[in-house]
Amino acid sequence: MRQPVKLIFFFMLILILLAGIFEIETLKQDISTENAQIANETSEQLEYIKNLQAESDRILTGDPDVQDLLDEKTHFQGL
Repeated sequence: MRQPVKLIFFFMLILILLAGIFEIETLKQDISTENAQIANETSEQLEYIKNLQAESDRILTGDPDVQDLLDEKTHFQGL
């Protein structure tokens, strides 16, 4: 009678271990997916910032007063 109890306990222990392993693998996959989403969002934000910087550079280099400042001219004509 003791042998079947030990066998059932052993199988239940194996099932618990397998469920734990499955849960860990699922969590690892979820973390990988989340990390990929964060990397994608970061890349999109970086691209947006680069576009803003390029636009501001274009605007600033087209402004004659800004060009005078960049050329270190300190005297301006009346605004």
